[in-house]
Amino acid sequence: MNPPRIGLTGGIGCGKSIVARIFQTLGIPVFNADAEAKQIYNSDTAKQFVVSEICFDAIDANTGEINRRRVAEEVFANPQKLQKLNAFVHPWVFAQFNTWAIQHANAPYLMMESAILFENNLDKHFDYLISVIAPYPIVLQRVLLRDATSEAEVKARIANQMSNEERVARSQFVITNDDLRAVMPQVLSIHRQLSAKDSIK
Repeated sequence: MNPPRIGLTGGIGCGKSIVARIFQTLGIPVFNADAEAKQIYNSDTAKQFVVSEICFDAIDANTGEINRRRVAEEVFANPQKLQKLNAFVHPWVFAQFNTWAIQHANAPYLMMESAILFENNLDKHFDYLISVIAPYPIVLQRVLLRDATSEAEVKARIANQMSNEERVARSQFVITNDDLRAVMPQVLSIHRQLSAKDSIK
């Protein structure tokens, strides 16, 4: 019997990766879809696609690699290009996840961490979904402190994301990371429920 598959998602600056690391310390294998997607950009196929379909100046003249910041600027200003890029990258990523899942078949459950799980209609492939959420002002401040980018760029990225309300409505579990409620007890509670024999149907 294959272990249940859990989707872990959340918008930029919500603390999703911190939550993923906690699950890993509990012995749960976590597949980082966003990191896998970055690896895809190293392929010649991806370079050809990005230059022809997203932006002609996407290749860094010094390194010969895709300038992901330039691509981000383009797609977050153009939702149609963002959709096109996701349609190219994410089936590839999910194929890698399926291969990875076979290698971890003995785990109590498996988890994929993905920032745009709902947006790419990947939620239908999971038994349970966990959303990590945080209030808009906190997210904005976190990302401005973390990334070398402008407030306008951060706001544009947030505007292209699904709302917290919609994430919550489509998830079986929610973790609130608002600097007021401790994250660890929330993760442990979910872990206990997912690990219970009668919780997985």
